Amino acid sequence: MCLKIFLLTVLIDCTGLFGCSDSGSNNGSGTDADTDSDSDSYSDTDTDTDSDSDKYPNGFKVIGYLPTWGTFDSNLTAADFTKLTHINIAFGNPDSDGNLEENLSSDQIAALVAKASEHNVKVSISLGGAIAPSYEDLLNDDSRANFVAQLVSYVEKHNLDGIDVDLEGNNIPTNYEEFVTDLAKELKPEKLLTAALGKWYSNQITDAALEQFDWINLMSYDVTGSWEPETAGQHSPYSKAEGDLSHFIMRDVPSTQLVVGVPFYGYDFQHDTPNLMYVSYSNIVNGHSGAENSDQVDEIYYNGIDTMVKKVQLAKDSETGGIMIWEITQDVDSNDDRSLLKAIYDEALSSASAAR
Repeated sequence: MCLKIFLLTVLIDCTGLFGCSDSGSNNGSGTDADTDSDSDSYSDTDTDTDSDSDKYPNGFKVIGYLPTWGTFDSNLTAADFTKLTHINIAFGNPDSDGNLEENLSSDQIAALVAKASEHNVKVSISLGGAIAPSYEDLLNDDSRANFVAQLVSYVEKHNLDGIDVDLEGNNIPTNYEEFVTDLAKELKPEKLLTAALGKWYSNQITDAALEQFDWINLMSYDVTGSWEPETAGQHSPYSKAEGDLSHFIMRDVPSTQLVVGVPFYGYDFQHDTPNLMYVSYSNIVNGHSGAENSDQVDEIYYNGIDTMVKKVQLAKDSETGGIMIWEITQDVDSNDDRSLLKAIYDEALSSASAAR
């Protein structure tokens, strides 16, 4: 599992990490579960909240996480919403009274929502992240209803389209199922409720909890990383995406409600400190000519264009809900032929693979 000090260092350096290491699967990861759950009980994503845009065939989604740290205003200006269907604001977390901390000003959120509306992109606030505070006290039976009401009020106040729950690993609260069930009752069907989940802790998430989400963003990356500098290698292989899909399908989650997560970053194993190991895709390709055509340069491991295209093909051929990106500020300009977002966009529109 990622060490919090590592993640804090990374966030301070404005590079941003989404999920924790999948190496946690060696210490009690989720295992494929036999369930009696009927897939028809899962959220109906044919509601107005998920009709989305006509950017991609068959409702295929391209979801990008947009971090609140760093130079948010310039990041928002640079972000190409023409190739996205959804934006998740990363992150919003509560204070001890349950009020979401204002990482962005109301004017910044309004600017984001306005740009998204112009391009038919839906915006959700993502709760949690790898260094989120504990939600335990807010979700006990005496506090949960008030906290849920505060979250719904936040969504309505800022004209957002939903909530994305990204509580991870040891930070999964005891009442997670009750929390997401209550959220679903208050939000849906007018608003979205989604989750970001890693296979390595899926045994902490009940079937009933999984059923509450409109879709699940699979964190199919961080098999290794800065917390394991001695374990050099690919942190997001194609096989990881395949395995994650198979796992959650085995848990009776419909493939259409699974979204394949892809990284716009890599790890440089010639270093052994977090702030030097974590490297954005843009820095990789700008520093190494031709790096976009590979998944490795020297001791840097990442996903290049070919692997990204193959993952989009996997998402289409497996009839999934689409692709999720952590995170969109780490790409080169989307008009650049080296751009991963451009590669996703082009392949998602391609008829070469059978789209859902």
